[in-house]
Amino acid sequence: MSRPPRSACFRLSQGRAGGSCARCAMLASSSARPCIDVAPIPAPTNEMGMFETAFEHVVQAYAV
Repeated sequence: MSRPPRSACFRLSQGRAGGSCARCAMLASSSARPCIDVAPIPAPTNEMGMFETAFEHVVQAYAV
């Protein structure tokens, strides 16, 4: 199993104090792992605090 890529938050804020963070929903069933939804993470929260909202966005966009 390959190592997962670093989080978008790490990449965007690397080397800067108070950098921007983004949450990316990826299609894990694909070997390419395309990002199917992305949104900024508000400053007062983190990736875990954003999960419920992010999940709702993906379900609304891709529900059958």
